[in-house]
Amino acid sequence: MSCAPPPPWYEELAALAVELKLLVSVPAKRIAELERRVVADSHNCSSPPPSSGGGPAWAKA
Repeated sequence: MSCAPPPPWYEELAALAVELKLLVSVPAKRIAELERRVVADSHNCSSPPPSSGGGPAWAKA
């Protein structure tokens, strides 16, 4: 029978929690920035383009 290691103490768990929060915060900030860009980008709009001749030259022929 093998002996299991003792469970981590509270201080160790608290330190791990802080470390994990820091690790998660970096990609979370990046995701939030990318989501802001997607919302702000007019090319991602679901409405059709204006029909006032704003299309490419090859489409007007």
